[in-house]
This record gives sequence, structure tokens and C-alpha cells, in this order.
Amino acid sequence: MRPRRLLLSLILASFAVGYIVLVRQVFVPLHESGRAQGVTSVLCGLGHLLELPGVLAATGTSMRAKASSGAPWVRALAFNGCLYFAIAALFTGALRRARPSPAASPPGADGGAYSRRGFLRAGAALVAAGGGGAFVYGFFVEPRWIRTQQRVFPVRGLPRELDGLRMVQLTDVHLGPWISLAYVQAAVNICNSLDPDIVLLTGDYVHRSPVYFEPVAGALARLRARIGRFAVLGNHDWWEGVTPARGCLHRVGIPTIDNGRVFITPDRRIETVAAGGLCIAGVGDLWEDVVDFEKALGGVPSETPRLLLSHNPDVAEERALIEGGYRVDLMIAGHTHGGQVRLPFLGTPIVPSRFGSKYAEGLVAGPVCPVFICRGVGMTVLPVRWGAPPEIALIQLKAS
Repeated sequence: MRPRRLLLSLILASFAVGYIVLVRQVFVPLHESGRAQGVTSVLCGLGHLLELPGVLAATGTSMRAKASSGAPWVRALAFNGCLYFAIAALFTGALRRARPSPAASPPGADGGAYSRRGFLRAGAALVAAGGGGAFVYGFFVEPRWIRTQQRVFPVRGLPRELDGLRMVQLTDVHLGPWISLAYVQAAVNICNSLDPDIVLLTGDYVHRSPVYFEPVAGALARLRARIGRFAVLGNHDWWEGVTPARGCLHRVGIPTIDNGRVFITPDRRIETVAAGGLCIAGVGDLWEDVVDFEKALGGVPSETPRLLLSHNPDVAEERALIEGGYRVDLMIAGHTHGGQVRLPFLGTPIVPSRFGSKYAEGLVAGPVCPVFICRGVGMTVLPVRWGAPPEIALIQLKAS
């Protein structure tokens, strides 16, 4: 390798590794302190994309792996340094080979190598421009473009007094280094504009740090609902601390109903015992908590319609639900983000579900009941969305 090429490769690799360190040591603490989150969320997201190869190499593919300090962090940095040096060397070598030789024939003189080289350079530039455009859209545009999905769902036995009940589902907020508090507040404003009777929160309120529980709870406290707001926790809430998660939500008047239930009476009051009307039940997170269908649904009169909140839609396939004989009119879930990346002709390459893309998004027929999965508004694993924009759902119940 020539000295100039070696030096340029070292500079580019050093820049990448230095930026990763800068994100960890400066931008993430700034974001956690609540300062300049609109800018630092973008800078932290770019840093994560640069850091990810080393993190995966140092810790494996676990969603919980952070490689935040110690030996994993050093191994991740070393791996990334070598990786980006190799990429820079290949890039600079390709540029050198693509540069026309002074001795080459002038364009069009004999239709020879120079023309073919120019054609290949133009094709490579076109591919690079297309890839760059797709990245800009998936990183900067779609993740901040919240859509609203409206569904009308018939429920057998729903009292006529509750006909037309409006429920808004907000899920997978993931306030953390890639999401700003202002974005969460914008999502809350959209929820309020839908004029809900009930707000359903189905987990994963923070990402990567427990310092975000207080601010996200403060933002969710602004949710307005004529009847009430109810929540269950997700796997990320357990990973960052289940006690502060529940405590922050309860302090702002949002009860968690994991492995529990409430009843909405025909006169639109909230009761904790069976009183007719509509039962709204919840179960614990499938990955980290106990899923107790008996506590959620046991003893509810058979004629009472019921909804079941679960962060993870795979709960619909649990044997205890299939064989338990519990009535569930609709399960409402999040967790899978619509796959977060949906490619043309290929679908969703990665969905955090045991059942592939079945429970990626939308209304799905489960073994016992229909399951509605909202794509949510946040991001995890990668700070990008492509073909699966953030979503808030409005579900309107109709008497059937």
C-alpha cells in the first residue's frame, strides 16, 4: 500500500473511531441531560450505526448488549478501527483504479477501455446516489413522520352505551439517545387531537437508560382521555428498571395493569370488579415478566366483552391462552415496530417475534382471538425506519 493511501486510510478510520468515542463521552450525556436533544439524537444515531459492527462482534447479537464499558467496549473499538481502516483502504484503492491513465486514449477514439471505465464509474455513482438517498430518507425523514391508523372493530355483547368508544394506542415510545423529548411530546399532541375516550399504552417507554423514565412519564402525563389511561410494561422497561418504570407512570396517574384488569361500566366509569360493560385486561411482558392469564381474565363473566393488552404479540400463541378457554375479543400489542425496515419484494428481514413477520403489524388472526399490532413511534436496534413509518392507532369499538 502506498504511503499516501495508507495515511488517508488511517485518517478516515481514526475519524470514525474518534466520532464513536465522542458520541459516547459527549453527545449521549448531553442527550440524557435533556439539552439539545433535537441535534444530539441525530448525532447519537449516526454514532450508533458506526459503532454497531464492533458491538455485535464484541457482545453477540443480543438486543440487550451495550458494550458500554470495560473489555467489551475496548474490543468493539478495536474491531471498528480495523474494519473502517479496511473499508477506507478499499475505497481509496477503488478511487485510484477508477482515475483515468494519462496515456489512455481520448474518449470515443476507439470505444475502448476508457469508455467502459467511464460507464462503470457512472453506474457506480448512480448506485451510490440511490443508496445515499435511501439512507437519508430512512434515517432523517421517515422516523419522524408519524402516521395515524384508524380501525373500527365490532365487539360482541358491547353495551350500546359504549358503542363508538374511541381508544388511542400509543406504544414503543423508546425515549432515549435516538429520540428527543420534543418528538414524544409531538406524538402526545397527535393522540390528544384524536379525542380519545381511553388511551392504551403498550410498553417500551425508554431506551438504553433509566434516566428517561421521569421525562417520558412527564410527557405521557399530558395525554387526555375522557375515561382513563392504562398501561402495561415492555421488555425495555424491565431492562432499565421495572420499579422506576411503574413508579413514574403511577405518579402521573397512569396505572399499570400487567396481570390485572379494570372494567369500563356502561355509564363510562372505571371499576376494579366485574360490573358489566367492558373489561380491559393486561398481561406481563413475555420476555421478562410472568404472563398470568388467570389474574388478567379469570372470573370475568362470560357475557362481558374484553380486550387484552400485551406488549409482545407472541402472547397470542401461548399454550395457556389457547388451552385456557378465556374469552378475548381483541388483543392489542406493539413490540415489533412493523419490522422497522420493510424492503421491496423482500418484506421485513428482522422481526423480534418467534413467528416471523406474522405479527409484524396490523390486524392478524391469532389462534384464539384477533390481534392488532401497532408499529409504534420509536426505534430500537437501528435508528432507522424504511417502509414502516411510526404509527399511532385509533381503535373505535362498535356493538355487534
